Amino acid sequence: MTRRYILPVLAIAMVSLVGCQKQTSETATSTENVPKAEIAPLYKQIEAFDLMPDTTRVAFIDSNREALEALSVIYNEDLTDSPTLRSLSQRPSTVIFSQAVDSLLPAATVDSVEIALGLAFANMNRELPQIPIPRLYGIIYPVKDRWILTVDDIMFIGLNHFLGAEFDGYNSMYNYQRLGKTPRRLPYNVIEALVATAYPFQPGEQNTALTRMVYNGALTMAMQKIVDKASLAETLNMTDDQLRWADENEKQIWQKMVADQMIFSTDPAIGDRLTLPAPNTPIIHPDAPGRIGTYIGYRIVASYLKNNPEATLEQVLSPEFYASPGVLATAGYNP
Repeated sequence: MTRRYILPVLAIAMVSLVGCQKQTSETATSTENVPKAEIAPLYKQIEAFDLMPDTTRVAFIDSNREALEALSVIYNEDLTDSPTLRSLSQRPSTVIFSQAVDSLLPAATVDSVEIALGLAFANMNRELPQIPIPRLYGIIYPVKDRWILTVDDIMFIGLNHFLGAEFDGYNSMYNYQRLGKTPRRLPYNVIEALVATAYPFQPGEQNTALTRMVYNGALTMAMQKIVDKASLAETLNMTDDQLRWADENEKQIWQKMVADQMIFSTDPAIGDRLTLPAPNTPIIHPDAPGRIGTYIGYRIVASYLKNNPEATLEQVLSPEFYASPGVLATAGYNP
């Protein structure tokens, strides 16, 4: 079978807004009759593989062949081969991070994450029903900037990337990077990966900074509507204080972008500095949080949906919306 490898998606934080820093979505699905989305702990079995009897190893590979074939695509080595899988199980990263996951992600925490994912999938089925629900596997993946990886209908979650902001293994990271390393962020990352894969960025004739901002804003809106009781600060990977600063300075942020002709710039570096994760956005203001352009993009999308209540999430995720030269007039955005 030919497998389709979908790019790993970076977990990027975002949120919905206005006024209160604890803004949450209003599209929560009732927890009643919504099954949790189980994350199969494949990492546990891989770590234990080295000590399994030969017959147990054969049975494990046979019963998990499809997942191991998909994981082979990511690792670029045949993990259905017993010696190769045994080698993976012996690697220090596998052993150390597996123990850390078991210690810092206890059953109760995993259960709450699985409940949140079940609710998110129920919401996604309502908002964007064409996106298939993946099978979830928890793995150890020691690559710094990759933690959600998808092959066909299988999604692998690098659980070692969600051990809490204070985990010693994250000490070399910046504060803004550690902020997203919590179990609460996991559902946002999963939904963002699914939506971004189903609706990839298509810049149109001119890839302006505004196009990227509005696309990222649409992804943010998707997370806000799909993750149950989503917090805008968590969605944008901002602190409450950072979101409050953005809310209080939204007009000035927008005026700076317009005055300095940033929004219609086709210079990729401008788009990067406004939308990529960073400690701050100094081209706007030293105190502006990182990805402030995504925040403004979200506000543009929110304005459009407010002025066009019949509009759908699928519409704002379409290049006909976010890459349109008239997107600002259509959205009616005027902070």
